[in-house]
Amino acid sequence: MTAPPLSGSAFPFRILGGLARSSGGDKIADDVRHLLSVRVGERMMLRAYGGGAHHRLQEANDTTLRALLKHEIEEGLRVFMPEVELVEPLGVSGREEELTVSIVYRADPMAMVRRLEIRIP
Repeated sequence: MTAPPLSGSAFPFRILGGLARSSGGDKIADDVRHLLSVRVGERMMLRAYGGGAHHRLQEANDTTLRALLKHEIEEGLRVFMPEVELVEPLGVSGREEELTVSIVYRADPMAMVRRLEIRIP
């Protein structure tokens, strides 16, 4: 028996003639973006949820920060999105005022590999 395709509210939350929805691979990408946008400790009933990127934005953009962010994001994906399998090591690169997180993943052993880049100002 196959599971029904994943579907739900799109991220970012918006109304386009009704509640915007996404499904399948787009829903997983939305969920990853959402995980990274939530500060750790922000949710009252799930304090550990989040990607950890936003609470470090005031720190110096150096290799130490990028290594720490990489670890926190990998941990968040492992704990809260175990269906997301990283195909390549997570990439965190930075320029002066911006960090870029590159995630190459698949969410099902038979699914195609997807690449998601998230820029954090």
